[in-house]
Amino acid sequence: MAQGTKVNGQGVPCGTDGGAAERQRKQSNQHGRLRTFQQNIFALLADPSYEALFDVVIVSENRELRAHQCVLAACSEYFKRLFCGPETAKRIEFQQRWPVVHQLVRCMYGADIEGGTDPEIILEVLAEARNLEINCLSMDDCLSLIVDQLSVQNCARILTHDEVAHHKELSRQVCGYIVKRFADVVRAPSSRQQLLQMPRNQIVYMVRELCRRCDNNRDTDLIVRFVVDWSSFDTACDLLRDCKLWDWAVEPGALSIFRDEDTPLGAVPSNLLSAAQWRISNLKAALRESLPAKFVCGTYFDWSVRLDVGAENKLRIVYESAIDRTPGQPACIKRFPAALFAWQAIFRGEDVFRERPVFICFPEHIGLHWSTTLHISTADVSEADELTLMVQMTEIPLVSLILYYFSSDLNQTLAQEDILNRLPHIEYRCLSSYTLFHQNAPALSTDFKIGEFACCIAGDKSWPFDPPFAAMPVRHWNKMGPHDTAQTYRMDKYYELTPLLGQVTQELRVFLILHNKLFTSKTAATAGCVGSWALDAICPPHG
Repeated sequence: MAQGTKVNGQGVPCGTDGGAAERQRKQSNQHGRLRTFQQNIFALLADPSYEALFDVVIVSENRELRAHQCVLAACSEYFKRLFCGPETAKRIEFQQRWPVVHQLVRCMYGADIEGGTDPEIILEVLAEARNLEINCLSMDDCLSLIVDQLSVQNCARILTHDEVAHHKELSRQVCGYIVKRFADVVRAPSSRQQLLQMPRNQIVYMVRELCRRCDNNRDTDLIVRFVVDWSSFDTACDLLRDCKLWDWAVEPGALSIFRDEDTPLGAVPSNLLSAAQWRISNLKAALRESLPAKFVCGTYFDWSVRLDVGAENKLRIVYESAIDRTPGQPACIKRFPAALFAWQAIFRGEDVFRERPVFICFPEHIGLHWSTTLHISTADVSEADELTLMVQMTEIPLVSLILYYFSSDLNQTLAQEDILNRLPHIEYRCLSSYTLFHQNAPALSTDFKIGEFACCIAGDKSWPFDPPFAAMPVRHWNKMGPHDTAQTYRMDKYYELTPLLGQVTQELRVFLILHNKLFTSKTAATAGCVGSWALDAICPPHG
């Protein structure tokens, strides 16, 4: 056995736990020596007994601070060039405020920025350190000092400070603070005016976080009106059109992740590279047997897409729905999920899709038909062909919030916004279908929204199924039981029908609302359906 050391009385071979303990001891000693060295260096500045060693004077606001050329040169490339050239400066005047210069010199002598220093002074210290190429001070030394002093009165001023643009984490944390107290901040005239000066990258981050939290009409109105003011547009319609061009990507340039239907919502794939590619092998057989389908994973929603054949026998990507990633957590943006899809379609080694990113939006609980045609004809596809799809999907929460804002008070919207002429086609269709849906839906005692249509029970009849069952998407009904005793029937190669033949003992009147048309069915066995095929084939309409 190799000779080792002992830890807690036990023999441990060299290079294992004993070696780790020795390394830890050495690191501790090194840190102790470094701290002692820093204290000694700072004593050169603070201890009057070293006064004879000063060889340079720093001046700010008519106040002087004496220092040592060698210390300043060791910490700053600027001072190194100044003191190591043919002529050595003995007196240096700064235009910065005295507290900034004083804190900066202290840091070069190994001291920390003093607790309680005003955040704006700290930001100016960081800016001057960058200008002077000082290597002993970073945002890591200052972040908590700034964040801990944030208030409703100073947060907007700090966020719009020029230096914050150089520190992403600080910007993120200050934005986070403002998001939590947004109403108070924007109602203060001075703070609101300062926030209106934010650059676009900050407004995008802030709006993204505000949209995640916004769950009522009052906050929606506050956010939309503020961003309209920030954008300098006259109307929210103009803002909606423009904001689709902003960079909303959480990770710019990154491919989105696909998941299968049976993969749990929010599951992290083991292989991210593989999950970013939707490979469809034996393409011809896949189209013939069962249409390939996936979810594109987003921040707020997972988007259900499938591959099928459209007009002129061209392959197309069909967008079926947007699935809420945080069910049970209210948010206004869930009424109108919106996203851009930038597709790559690799067929026989070539990207055959060279179109602009595709904008897609859905009204909540309404199945509109959107699709993107690929320039691949089924006649050109052989049995051995493979298609690989990749996408950069970027959700646009501000579009979702503006559409919610329009829909929450349509009379006001019509009075203030020229939506008939200025609202883009897709958004107009989403807003109008949502409005028609809710205007024509019967005012009944219970409203079950299931999949892509709504089921409502008339009068005092009770729903015979457990609530979790009633809330499941249609495509999952066949997996539930015990009420589901029937098999799943395939109506055609795109959609499924599941008759619910449970122990229904009372007559139900169920309203099926599909594509804004109202159908009723009086039957002891209720049929659920999705898609755009004729409803008459299952339950003939009565009135």
